[in-house]
Amino acid sequence: MSRPASSAFDITKPHWTLKWVSDASSSDNIEIKKDTDRIEEIRALKKAWENHEIGRSVKAMASRHKFLRENLTRADGGAITDEELEKLNEDQDNQGANSAQKNDKTKKADEKNLKGAKSKKDTKIEIKIENTPPSDVEPSVSDEILTNIPPTPPKPKIVLPPIDIDPFVRDSYYQLKTKDENFEKEQAQMRKMEFERFTSFKDQMNKFREDERKYRFQQKIKQIEECELLQSKLDAARMEIMEPREAFRQIFLEAERKRLEEIANQEAALASQQKVDTKKKGSAGKGKKKK
Repeated sequence: MSRPASSAFDITKPHWTLKWVSDASSSDNIEIKKDTDRIEEIRALKKAWENHEIGRSVKAMASRHKFLRENLTRADGGAITDEELEKLNEDQDNQGANSAQKNDKTKKADEKNLKGAKSKKDTKIEIKIENTPPSDVEPSVSDEILTNIPPTPPKPKIVLPPIDIDPFVRDSYYQLKTKDENFEKEQAQMRKMEFERFTSFKDQMNKFREDERKYRFQQKIKQIEECELLQSKLDAARMEIMEPREAFRQIFLEAERKRLEEIANQEAALASQQKVDTKKKGSAGKGKKKK
C-alpha cells in the first residue's frame, strides 16, 4: 500500500524513497522517523556555549554580519547595502524557523500514519521522507516529468566571492611522479652522481688535511730554527757585553792579587824577622849563664 503524497511535499527538492516490508509480529518493533540527533547535539552545544559565556551568540551574529558586510557582493559586481544584508539575514532566520515547524508537522503526520498501519498484516509501505523545506507553491504531480537530472538552481543575486586559500596551502618540496623504469634509472643516476660528488669532496678534504699537516710540520721546523737563531744571536750579544766586563774585572782581580801577595810577603818577612830576633835572644841568654 502506498501512502498518498503529502500536500506539502515538493518533488523538485532532494528526497528519498524508503521501502520496507514486515509481518504483523515485527511491525511493533519498527519505528521510522527523521534522525535529529546531530541537530540536537549542535543545539545542546550552542546552548552550553551560551551558558558558559553570556552574550556569545550576539557576538557571533555581529561577527557574521561584519564578515558578510565586507565580503558579500552583487552578482553584477556592485556593493551590497545594509538594508539588503538585514533583509537577507531576516529571510534566513524566517526560513530556518519555518523549516523547523514544517519538519515537526511532517514528523507528527508520519508517526500518526505509522500507528494506523501497524494493525495490518504483510503490509508494504512506501514512505517519502523530506530532507529540505518544501516550497510554498505545490507543483502539479501529474504534469511533472521525473528524471534523474537535478533541477537547475536559480541564479543568486548576492554572491560570496571564493576565499583565497593559497596562503594556507603548504608548498610541496617535490612533484609526485610515477615510479617506472625510467624514473628508477633517473634515481640511480642521481644517487651515483651524489656518491661521486661526495667521494670527490672527501678526497678534497683528505688532501686539504694532509697539506695542512705538512704545513704545520714545516712551521714547527721553522719555529725551532728561528728559536735556535735567536738563541745564537742572544749568546753573541751576551759575549759582546761580557768580554769587556770580564777584562775590566780581571784588572781589579789582578790588582787585588798583587796587593794580597804584597801583604803575604810582608807578613812572611815579619815572621822571619821575629824568628831571627828570637834566636838572637836565645843565644845571648845561654852565654850569660856559662859565665
